[in-house]
Amino acid sequence: MASLFLIAACPVEADVQQRPVDSAEPSRDFAVSLSLAEVDGLTLAALSSVELNFEAEVAIQVVDPSGTSRRTAYTAAGRRHSIPVVGLRADTAYQLRALARDGDGAYHASEWTGWSTGALPDALLDADFAIGTASESDEGVTLFAPSPLYGSPQLPYVVGIDGEGEVVYYYDDPELYDVDETNRQVRAQDDGMIGLLLPEGFRAFDVLGRTRLAVSKPDVHHDALLMPSGNVLALAYDDHEVTDELTGETSIVRGDVVVEISPENETVWSWAAYDHLDTDRMGEYTEDFETAGFLDWTHANALDYDPDTDRIMISLRNQSWLAMVDHATGELLSRMGPGGDYALQGGDWFHLQHGASVVDGGVTVFDNGYDDAYHSRAIHYLVDERGLTATEAWVYDVGFYARTMGDVDLLPDGSYLVTAGASDPAATADDRRGFYRIGPDGATLWSAWLTHSSMFEVFRADRTYWLFELDEIEAAVP
Repeated sequence: MASLFLIAACPVEADVQQRPVDSAEPSRDFAVSLSLAEVDGLTLAALSSVELNFEAEVAIQVVDPSGTSRRTAYTAAGRRHSIPVVGLRADTAYQLRALARDGDGAYHASEWTGWSTGALPDALLDADFAIGTASESDEGVTLFAPSPLYGSPQLPYVVGIDGEGEVVYYYDDPELYDVDETNRQVRAQDDGMIGLLLPEGFRAFDVLGRTRLAVSKPDVHHDALLMPSGNVLALAYDDHEVTDELTGETSIVRGDVVVEISPENETVWSWAAYDHLDTDRMGEYTEDFETAGFLDWTHANALDYDPDTDRIMISLRNQSWLAMVDHATGELLSRMGPGGDYALQGGDWFHLQHGASVVDGGVTVFDNGYDDAYHSRAIHYLVDERGLTATEAWVYDVGFYARTMGDVDLLPDGSYLVTAGASDPAATADDRRGFYRIGPDGATLWSAWLTHSSMFEVFRADRTYWLFELDEIEAAVP
């Protein structure tokens, strides 16, 4: 498969100028110039600058050594443009040019410019980073945040692979290497930004690694996301001392609170499980809840926000519930899962789940299961909110017990990206920790897995579609 490249879906800088009012015939001497610059700390990227003597939308065309051509998305019309080109493969020579599309739909191009990428950082090479061979090549880039295991070398906080398992993107911050964070979490935001959960807060950065938003909050964990308002929604710990009315014994019960944090680092909204759920319900598998010094009551591990309904869904692992909360009022609307508010019409409920998301007409969730005899599953439930029923509409058995972590995302083409990034410690070398794109009919369309020697796990992954084929008319541009 030819190499792929990402494009910045985030806003690009464009100097948009009004066309002057002039009765004279406009000049037909179109000039397009392209210059390229290195990006500090990112060897698999270039920052392009394009100068025009006319207004036009601009994209950057990239051709790899095999002759395969891709381009970035077009900018808004203007005369000066700054466009990131990211996601190139390491140690590879490319040819780039600027494509300008004027107001009449005509295309103009700059001269070709050669560009060679550098090597991968030592942190990737020295960590024995390994991806199994994909069963089929696949478009798109899979972004994930590798969690080192058992004292293994630190890896960049975000890594992206293409359809052949080649590294085409990374976000590296050596200052984070000493941070003990096993549940690294990354999100490819809809606006092209990348969101990263940190032990003391949340960071959003563009594809060139430039921080655009950072908030701090002690005790954040497992998940955080950037809301359309620009605020950050995150999970944080919430401990309470609870006395058993029958025995008089006192215990520390660890719950969770959802916090909304403004760019000014102010908490503007919060929702605490302790205010809405019964602490007497310790779930089905109490052995998973008894930890040093406290009872791990809810163990929230995923958030999703639906801007169309202004609702927040919270995955409460140790309750085996998905809780739906009204953001405007803070009301707990429903609890989905065994013993919850919904009646299951077909299939089976999930247990000790991860990676829950709201999708059109339902939810997707990664069902980890509860013992090593269990095969973990990715599930899509159709949901009837009025009738309070749920139906298992699609399920994929990953073939082994992924005791923790995991994710499932419904992709635009109707397939699913399943992340089974952790396995039973007793798993053999044929375990398949990794990523799978599964069709609606259950067929495996693509897969890439970590070799058993890879000393890291993956909490969740996102698929990005920052890739564009050239249109036929563009391919004919001289």
